[in-house]
Amino acid sequence: MNRASAVICSTDLERSRAFYEQRVGLTLSDEKERGVVFEEYDFPSLNTVDSVATTPGIGTSAWFKDPDGNTIALLQPE
Repeated sequence: MNRASAVICSTDLERSRAFYEQRVGLTLSDEKERGVVFEEYDFPSLNTVDSVATTPGIGTSAWFKDPDGNTIALLQPE
């Protein structure tokens, strides 16, 4: 089992707690239809297709923003 942790700064703890519990779900799942909008990137070194980037040797990843504007990455290693 792979474990991950994150440290996220917040200006309003209750608002952030509600966002991560109710909108994000904080559970590993194939379902991400809780209201977050995934970012799209088109850079020379990073390009998303349907909001997902595939990086050989690393895996697939996607990003969204929380209420404080922090960009959160989800990564599925190869």
